[in-house]
Amino acid sequence: MSEQVRSSFQKWDVRGTGFISKDELTLLIRSLDPQITDGEIKVLFTEARVEGEDMVRYERFVSWLFFDTPDVKLSLPKHPQAAIDNKPLWEVALSSAMASAAKYCPMCNEVEVYFGDVRSRIEKPEFADQVQRLLAQRCNDDQTYCATVDDSIQLAEGALQCSSRMAALAMPTPDEIRIAFEAHDAQVGGEGRLPVYELVNVMRYLQVQVALATLTEIESRKAADLELLKSNNALREKGLWEGAMASAKLKAYQRYEEGAVDAYFDEVRERLRSAAYEEHVKGPLLTKVDSDKDGKVSFIEASGIITSALVCSADLAGAKKPTTESIREVFDAHDTISQGWDFMGGAEFLNLMRYLQVQIAEAMLPLSLVVKPEL
Repeated sequence: MSEQVRSSFQKWDVRGTGFISKDELTLLIRSLDPQITDGEIKVLFTEARVEGEDMVRYERFVSWLFFDTPDVKLSLPKHPQAAIDNKPLWEVALSSAMASAAKYCPMCNEVEVYFGDVRSRIEKPEFADQVQRLLAQRCNDDQTYCATVDDSIQLAEGALQCSSRMAALAMPTPDEIRIAFEAHDAQVGGEGRLPVYELVNVMRYLQVQVALATLTEIESRKAADLELLKSNNALREKGLWEGAMASAKLKAYQRYEEGAVDAYFDEVRERLRSAAYEEHVKGPLLTKVDSDKDGKVSFIEASGIITSALVCSADLAGAKKPTTESIREVFDAHDTISQGWDFMGGAEFLNLMRYLQVQIAEAMLPLSLVVKPEL
């Protein structure tokens, strides 16, 4: 049945972008089920978390509808009371999350760095202190109080770090919190109440889940943006840099205060949009890169500066070096027909350089005084 529905979506998607509009989706749903009501469609969109989107990735929608979506939620061992290698469940979950991210986000070369940051943050005393403070407030400073599953559900929003932009997709549901609580409870005797140090471990486990769901969604959006660029000349003319900045911010929210991240990237955006930057790129920089002086930049001419920028950002982030394919992909994503394929004029070259600057800015974020100290 799911393949039939996918086939129906693909007939509407004549350009092969992977997206259809919300109105087209509504019409298609009605064609598949003429009896469905407006209220039922609204509930469907809410449950699928697409109610606020103008364009919908139908592959993801169909996968959700038929429960065959990649499992980006973390599974728990069947017998959690027997700790795996004596590790707390959040450490097992972290290893599982890294494996899942490597499988479902093959183009992301920062998986180890990303989850290394997650580990560092949830191991810090500040994370445990925050959970303890929230529990103390809830139990009126009763030092003998042990947390219940309801406490876990109520405290999760304050204890877990998740950007407001990702909350609908990444924050665990009450049922997911309950499952995590019960798994940890089983490890310590199954009495339905957890001491504060075990509640901290529950929150660590859930934070790993938030981090995995966030990374998976970010990489999914980046892949979708790249596919759209291939078939939409108007989007190709805008380039990837603003989408790359949005993705960088979503990842940074996992580590730093949201306002500080916004301030840092607002400064980057203002600089890249400035007349001075545009004049520099279209003038002296293009002239320097344009080795044959024909007024255009070919892939061969641009590959050096692309490679240098991506290697620099990878070195700063401790990530893997860019591949030949990824270097070519960056050029192709910004290449349009205006100067002929495989050649860039000033406008295309400007967007390419903006994109590369965003990559470097993202890698340099931990060094910025704007976001220090880390949460």
